[in-house]
This record gives sequence, structure tokens and C-alpha cells, in this order.
Amino acid sequence: MKILLINPACEKSWFEFHPKKKSYSFHTTGSSPPLGLLYIATNLKDQEYNVDLIDNDAERLSEREILEYIEKNKPKIVGFSALVGTSENAHSLAKKIKEKYPKILILYGGPLATNFPKKLMKKYEFIDYILKGEAEETIITFLERLENKESVNNVNGIVYREKGEIIADEEVPIVKDLNTLVTPKRSLLKKEYDLSFPLGNSEVRLSVDKYTPILTSRGCPNNCNFCLSEKNSWRPRSPEDVVNEIEKLHKKGYGHFFFIDNNFGADKERAKKICDLIIEKDLDIYWCAQLSANTGNYELFAKMKKAGCEGLLLGIESVNRDILDYYDKPLKPDLAKKMVDLARKSGINVIIGTFMIGAPDETKKEAKKTLEFAKELDIDGLVISKLTLKPHTTLWNEMKEKGYLTEDLIDDRVEETIKQHEVKSRLSKEQLDSLIDSTYSEFIKRPSFIIKTIKRMITSEFRRKWVYINSSGILLYLKEKLKDMF
Repeated sequence: MKILLINPACEKSWFEFHPKKKSYSFHTTGSSPPLGLLYIATNLKDQEYNVDLIDNDAERLSEREILEYIEKNKPKIVGFSALVGTSENAHSLAKKIKEKYPKILILYGGPLATNFPKKLMKKYEFIDYILKGEAEETIITFLERLENKESVNNVNGIVYREKGEIIADEEVPIVKDLNTLVTPKRSLLKKEYDLSFPLGNSEVRLSVDKYTPILTSRGCPNNCNFCLSEKNSWRPRSPEDVVNEIEKLHKKGYGHFFFIDNNFGADKERAKKICDLIIEKDLDIYWCAQLSANTGNYELFAKMKKAGCEGLLLGIESVNRDILDYYDKPLKPDLAKKMVDLARKSGINVIIGTFMIGAPDETKKEAKKTLEFAKELDIDGLVISKLTLKPHTTLWNEMKEKGYLTEDLIDDRVEETIKQHEVKSRLSKEQLDSLIDSTYSEFIKRPSFIIKTIKRMITSEFRRKWVYINSSGILLYLKEKLKDMF
């Protein structure tokens, strides 16, 4: 059975630094491979299915070109991984495929399909099936049922139509033992990635070597009310399994990794063991990771640095005790500064803090307190987001129960993000945007920040390498900035 998996194109980058276009998030168009879809494609390949993967966020094929590919290769199933930022392109292409090739089965997966399966099936008749959750295992069972012409009605997480009715169970499958996962075959990808993002009218890359993301765990042990990860959902790969994959990739020329775990420090002993194994195997690599600020300590940071960690994304969110308690985030405000100082002391090169404003009852004074605190930290950059209502989280359910989040709004915005300030907030969008914009501007204009950045550029081999690789893009951006200033 021939299967085509498609990661649809995202229309634009969500990490924009152009002086006249500001948005603050992490997705940068085509800069990093779709690892989740790659796991599924590899699993299918290992089960001897004829599978191909188009990462159209990177390849940027036209709909005509993809339809020509389908005409030539004649897949029986076309699967889409749909996100909020890519669903429009997914629907447009899927509809054309179904119109031209009605016998092809259209399969959807990914966060959007998992969160709103019935709504999508009802709205888009060209979708034949939805596989919810982590589908590495369930997709094999699903395909076997199709091949044997058996009912799929008891396949976990399947959504389908039967006699005009949409059938969906409540279960969202997860892979309990991540050590059973296959190693993603990067050879299925048709291009190399460099973790690049736009800088004005130019582009710079964050990676300084051949790059790929790597997964060492899924879920998170915390129970923050705004997060999609369920309580006690954290599942790790063994340190040996992780480092064996890194070693194999290193032999293939990969030298820069991003550990895409929600919280690399969820189990400090496991994280330290991963570092120990990287050191023991003498793997000369660069890598970066993200941690919640309550899960680090100096011993861990020092081992991370020795093992090649050059970048740390530190989740802080707020400095207000009441706000942190409301989020159910296990972090004391004074601990955040301590973690930054310890990470800096360990020698980790680039430290980015993440912050969030716009809680339902957060005042302007409280939001400003968090942002002023951010400017006091010895960090190299910050990401400030407005609180987003994520489907079926504790916060989402609370807003529904209190009547602030209505079904009409959900139906109208099912394929878009809904910000907290749109349903219940003391602060308006304009107030939040003003606070965020002014903080970014003030952060990078501080003399102490500029001096430290220059000194670190001079003394850090990693930073010098990054500047050398991106010199043309940086010079063009600085030229644009000077032109704007004068």
C-alpha cells in the first residue's frame, strides 16, 4: 500500500524581527523538520509500507506539483499533519485531492485533529479518517484493518463516518514506552535544515553545524493550567537510547541538536546521565534544550555545558506569586533569578527566558512587574507571549464553565488560537501589545546588555562561529536598523 504523508506549508514565520512587523513565537517557516510525522513515516517504512513524506513547510511545492506527484505515484492514502498555522493549506490541498482522486483516502492527524475531531469531520467532508494523539502504534493497526477489509471501530483514537454518523471514542492514545519507538529516518527528508529565522529583510540561522531536532521525552510532570500536557503524562526515553541515536547521527555529520522536550530537566538524574554518556563517548556536538526554571541546578547545568549545551530556553512565565499559583506552576519567583545565575555560572552560552502575561485577573501593575524583572535578568534574549487558551486544558475548561468561552466562539475560531484577553481579562490586546513591544525595545537598548553581548561575542568560540556564519545577514539587518534610526 502506497502512503503519502504531508506536512502542510505554514504561510509565514511566527518569529519576526523586522522593525515594522512584530510577532513573538518560535515557528520559523521550514527551519526544522516535522519530527512527529517523521516518526510515523519511519514506523510505516519499517513495517514495509511504501511511504513518502513531503515536508511542504520546507519544500514549498505548489498544489499543482503535489497533484502531479500523486498522479505519478498513485498513493492509496494521503495523510496530513494539521496545525493551527497550517490547516488552511491542508484543507485546500486535501479537497483538491479528493475531488480529482475520490478513491484516495484522506487521513488527518496532529494537534488540531486531536482536539477537535468531530468539528473537523463535520465541516470538511473530504476527510475520511482522523487518528488522534500519538499515532505511531495505532496507524499500523488501522492500516492492517483496511488491508484486511475489517472494521476500524475499535482502533484506539480513530474517528470515522458510519452511515452518515461521525463515530469517535474519547481515548487519545499515547506511546507509554518511548524506548519502543523507531529511530526517525532523516533520509526520508528531502532537504537539510538550519533552524533559520527572518531578521529584517535577511535571514540568519541559529545552528552552527548540520542540524536536527531530537526527542528525549514526551509530556511534562508539571500541571500548569494553561498547558496541553496532562498531569503525570511525562514519559522518558532511556539515556542510553537517546545517546545511541545522537552518536549515530553524529557519524552521519550532524553536529547541532535541539532537544525538543517540554522540560529536559523533568528528571535531573536522567538528564545528567544523558550528559555523562555524551561526555564518555566524546561526542563533539552543540545542542540546546528547554527547561522549566524549577527543574535546574548548578550540577545539571555544568554537566550540560560540558556535554556541549550552548543554548538554554528557561521557562519562567511570571514573577507574581498569585499568578504562578493560579497557573499551578511550581516555581518560586526568587528561584528564577537563581537558575539564570547558575546557568550563567556554568558557562552555558545563550540563555533565553520565556514569559507570559494576560492571566484573567492580572493587573497592569503585575504584568509590568514581570517584564521589569525580565529586564533585570542576565539573559541574552526573551520571548514574551500573551496567555493562550489551549483546547481542553484546565484553563480552557474553567473559562467554558464560567461562560466566558462559548461554543459559538469555539466553532468560529476552531482553527485559530484564542487568546485569554479575548474572553476574560483585565488587560486589553492593545495594553498587552504595548507592554510587550516596549519591553523588547528597552531590553535590547540597555547599555549593560550591549556591553555584555559584545564581550561574550569576543570571548565565546560558539558565538564567534555563529557571527561568522551569519555575518552577511547581520550586517544587512544593522544597515536597515541604522537607516530606520536616522
